[in-house]
Amino acid sequence: MIDETPTQAGSIVLKEAIGILMEQVRGLQFKRLELSHAAGQGPKSIWFSIDSRKGEVNEGDAVFASSISTNLKKLDTAELGVLGRHAGGLLASRIELYVPELIATGD
Repeated sequence: MIDETPTQAGSIVLKEAIGILMEQVRGLQFKRLELSHAAGQGPKSIWFSIDSRKGEVNEGDAVFASSISTNLKKLDTAELGVLGRHAGGLLASRIELYVPELIATGD
């Protein structure tokens, strides 16, 4: 949500500027990985978002996982459980779809 009233607080401006900077760094890191793979110099990238339902192990995991606060508090057992389960489901789904050659066949 965009606040249309400007702030005079330097700490708020600094926080928002750091957020923008970090988003730019993430974008550059993703592009570097894509270009590196295209040039045959790096691994194939597999992208997914925590709110993705494709690969969800239990219905509602995506919603619950994406609602967990990232304010550096200690996570409770339910939060740790859903984050681990959901990450595993998302990763397995993307590997199967994009890089099935990574799946051991038992041969």
